[in-house]
Amino acid sequence: MPVIRQLVAARVAQLVGTHSGPMGENPSGHLSSTFDGSNGAPPVQERFDVTCVAVVGNQAAIGLVPTGAASNDATTQRVLSVLDSGMPGGTGDMYAFFIPAPAQNCPLYVGSHMFTPLSGNIVVRDSVPDPMP
Repeated sequence: MPVIRQLVAARVAQLVGTHSGPMGENPSGHLSSTFDGSNGAPPVQERFDVTCVAVVGNQAAIGLVPTGAASNDATTQRVLSVLDSGMPGGTGDMYAFFIPAPAQNCPLYVGSHMFTPLSGNIVVRDSVPDPMP
């Protein structure tokens, strides 16, 4: 069973950018996290490639696989689930990390968010596939 993690470590810098086709095909992107260690723990850097994207309306799940970067402290695959409330400034947005979780199973985690970000704005854009010719 994956552990559900909330970002509660002191001073976390996080950047995620991901894209895929309308049916989730050809997912791409990266996630980088840096925990500065100000809470007494050693600093941690995590780097991931996006290998799965599933979007349903204003909710999404992103499958993440650790990169081979020398500066990477991450060792397990995980899934990030997010909700875009559509409200200004990210009010009402939600997220959750599932660790460990097979990245390719990201569609199973759409709608499984439960924490409110301390700052920032989650943006999810769902596009409709082109109709068959």
